[in-house]
Amino acid sequence: MNPPGRIRNDSRNYGSNNNLITQASRPDANVLNRAPIDVFSGSLANQVLREEKVRAVRHSPIRVGYYHYDRGWCDDYFWFPHYVFNPYQTVCHISPWYYYPYLPGYVNRQYVTILTINLGPFQGSYYTWRPIRSYSSYYSYNDLDYAIQDLVDAFERQDRRAISRLVPLRSRVDILIDGRYAYSMDSDAFYELMLDNIYQSDTRRYNIVSVRRNRGEVEIVARHDFVDPWGRSDSVYHEYRLRESGRGYEITAFGSSYYRY
Repeated sequence: MNPPGRIRNDSRNYGSNNNLITQASRPDANVLNRAPIDVFSGSLANQVLREEKVRAVRHSPIRVGYYHYDRGWCDDYFWFPHYVFNPYQTVCHISPWYYYPYLPGYVNRQYVTILTINLGPFQGSYYTWRPIRSYSSYYSYNDLDYAIQDLVDAFERQDRRAISRLVPLRSRVDILIDGRYAYSMDSDAFYELMLDNIYQSDTRRYNIVSVRRNRGEVEIVARHDFVDPWGRSDSVYHEYRLRESGRGYEITAFGSSYYRY
């Protein structure tokens, strides 16, 4: 069941089930390659077949499908309506959730946009952030403090309102994979994408690693600690670019990586 809020009306049913955990015998823990780097031209399937396009991290094949915690889970239960579950079947790009075995690894190319933009390393001064405690009057908090707390609350408390406050309306969000720009998507689509991770992850902690700011722009690096469907502790790094606006801070870019970058 979708939570009330910013869910678009054009969501569709997949009518399929790519949850591999439903197989009769539970496989060993899924181990993932590093995401393919160049997904900008031709089909991803063709690029995967060119070995130089894939940098193996742990000597495993390119991922297909997903392994959800729940054996009864099927594709129709995801909020984001434009995932691709098998990169050999259609033209697609890497999903920010490629390193999460229980979430789909790809998004349909038809629903993203490739722009000519430069999202190089962020230049700015480090900012010391402290978790907001409602009972503490020792510190004076600002809009940036509350924005960072919203990120933490979104994942640790499954707070959809917290992430909604940070996603811009009628705009776009740029997506980075392993620190490199990959594509851009509609901000409402990005909101749905985030809900899938927020609600489906067995999150143990959302740790803010670093915060840097430069005038009205901010870079936040966070480490998402979770337990995977096989009971193993794992982590994925998230990078956010935020910009100050009339409604506080808003996400302009989001990236994920198995390694801190």
